[in-house]
Parts: sequence; C-alpha cells; structure tokens
Amino acid sequence: MSLTRRGLLAAGALLLAPPARAGDGAGLRLAIVGAGVAGSSAAFALRRLLPGASIDVFEPLPAYHACFGANQALAGWLDDGALLHRHEAIRAAGMGLRVEGVERIDLDGERPRIAGTAYDHAVIAAGISIRPPDYEGYDPAVLPPFWTAGESILPLRERIDALDDGANVVLLAPPAPYRCPPAPYERATAIAARLKARGKRGRIAILDAKSSFPKQALFEDAWRRLYPGMIEWYPVEAIGRILRLDLGAKRVETETGAFAFDLLHVVPPQRAGAVAGNSGLVDATGWVPVAGAGFRTAVSPRISAVGDACIPGDMPKSAFSARAQALLMAGTLAAEWLGRAAPPADLFNTCYSRLSADETVIVGGSYGIVDGRIKAREGFISKVGESAQQRRANRDEGAAWIAEFSRTVFEGEG
Repeated sequence: MSLTRRGLLAAGALLLAPPARAGDGAGLRLAIVGAGVAGSSAAFALRRLLPGASIDVFEPLPAYHACFGANQALAGWLDDGALLHRHEAIRAAGMGLRVEGVERIDLDGERPRIAGTAYDHAVIAAGISIRPPDYEGYDPAVLPPFWTAGESILPLRERIDALDDGANVVLLAPPAPYRCPPAPYERATAIAARLKARGKRGRIAILDAKSSFPKQALFEDAWRRLYPGMIEWYPVEAIGRILRLDLGAKRVETETGAFAFDLLHVVPPQRAGAVAGNSGLVDATGWVPVAGAGFRTAVSPRISAVGDACIPGDMPKSAFSARAQALLMAGTLAAEWLGRAAPPADLFNTCYSRLSADETVIVGGSYGIVDGRIKAREGFISKVGESAQQRRANRDEGAAWIAEFSRTVFEGEG
C-alpha cells in the first residue's frame, strides 16, 4: 500500500516539475470544463507547467461538495463541512474562473469553441449525470441520488435519523460503470452504523443490478460481525429487474417480488456530464471514449476528457483515479506543446472504505497505457481477518488522505 502512495507522489512531482526547455506556453488558450477533482487537478497542473498560457475554468457551482468522504459524513465519522471546497485558489493562481455552466462545446474548424470563444485545447472534466432508469416511478426531485457534486449528504442523514426503530431501508445499486464502485455498499454500511449508533435496529436491503461487487468479501464479513441481521444483499439473479417504485404504497416491485420500505435510497444509473453528450463526445455507453496519455477524444484531438466522464480502460471511476488521469494528461500535453520528453504513463488508484468508527479497508492498484487504453498492472486489497490494529491504521491513513488530497486538489498545493 505504501508503494502505491509513494508512486503517486513521485509521478505527481514529475508531472508538475517546471518545464525543462525554454517556453512557458505563452499564446496558448486553454479551457477546462468542470472544477471538481479532475478539473481542478488539471487546472493547477497546467498552470504550473504552462505559466504563460491563458486558462479559463468553467464551473457552474460556486463551491464543490466532494463525493469522497460523503459516506463517512453520513455515518457521523467526518464533518460534512470538510467536504465543501470553494474555488478562490483558481483565481489566485491567475486563471479565469467562470462560474457558469457550459451547455456544449462546438468545433470552430479545428479549434473547440465555448460561449463564442475559440480555444487551442479544451478539457472535459464534467463528472457524471443521471441516466434515467428503465423502471417506473423514479423522480429525482423526490428521490435525490446524493451522488453528484454539489449535494450535501446531510439531508439523507436527517431522513435516516427520523426513522423509527426496526425500519426498513431499501437501497438500489446501479449497473456498472458508475462513480466509485464500492460506494453503494459503503453507503449501506454507513446507514447501518448510523442507526446502530443511535440505538436503533433496522433492515437494509440492497437490490443490485449486478451479480457481484467490489470488496464483496470484506463488506459481507463486516456486515456479519458489526451489523448482524441488518444488511442483506440481493444480486440481480435473485430479484431480476426492478419494475416499479410505488412511492405511495412504499414498496419496490421486482420481477420476483416486492420489498417494503420506510426509506428508499436510489443510486441511479449514470453517464457522463451533460456537456459531453450535448457536444457529441459520448458513445453508446453514455461515456466519453478517450485514447492515449493525452486522454484525447475520438471527436477531436483538441479535446481531452478526464475523470468520471471518460472511459479510458481498466481504471475505476474514483477521485484518486480522476486526479491521476488529470496529472498525466496535463504532463503529456504540456510536453508536446513545449517540445520536451513526455512523462511516463504510470497511473495509480487507491480507494478507502470505512466500515465502522474503527475499521477501514483499502483496495488499489497501478496502471499503464497499452495501445492507447489504460491497462491494470498490479493491485492490492485488504484481507478478511486483518488485525484490529491494521484496520485502525487503515482508518488513520484514510483520514489523512482526505485532508491531504483536498488541499492538493482544491488549493493547488503540491
């Protein structure tokens, strides 16, 4: 695990090193759409590598409510305020911050154009949007997903706290790919922990669109030990398709039966942020296909896409992955524009899942680029039966990571 963290820091230091040759990017005009993890990471990296370039960052939200750590805030293990990040550092670094949404990117000849302005290169870091599910009764206004940037987790926590002892919670887990693969199961764990901490019992049914899920053995072991009888997972083979959400009768109808609920939490299917679809950058999957270390789109080599919006290969959609992709993209493009050697195409990901106040488990891996696509190299994962000391060490490492990662991404440090 320490190798992965050291590897990422080394890669970041290389990508953010000052240009090795003369030239600072003067005359280049760059646009970044989105100021979440991927967009902010790309912006600060490009500013460091190309101090003479003109960089505009488009972001409709005045502040970014991070998704990483949201489940910990739901359980009460992390202050929700620690997940709220404003964008003053972007302006302070000499970049243009335009607090507005981008509906689409047009091509003006070869150059991408946004709101009437032509750019030499545009970066899509638009995150996710909700793909309407194929079952009846879903209304995101009534059932907010609490899964996208800008959403505080506190309203969901208030709904959980209002539940009576013995309440039924139903959580719908989406088909892959989606933002943060282990997160629906960590969320069910956080709900159970919140109920338990308040002296309540409850039954949480996870109705899944998949046959398996990440860290499955670790989660199921934790559910048996820490929350016995509270969490039950139903794979798609057991329930078939979700047919209908009957909000009046408070039940979810599936092909094999119905599940009553006092609280329904839908994690809906997902796709790339709307600007990607409106710009014709997505394929039939709803995500943006990209190629190479420059993460260039198939539509135009002058448009790159990084983070959750893209499908680059084997990497999961996570905050750690988004930053790693943004740094590699920035280093690769800057090297091309300045005529210097490209950075090594090394990528890393680590994902922390909190199981209780004292336990955290970790999964991660290293990646390279083969034939233009990201391919997994080596990986690691926590083990069932680890010592309490190891799980507490994982917890402390994860807490330190959230603080360090937030400063690095949103304040441009490091």
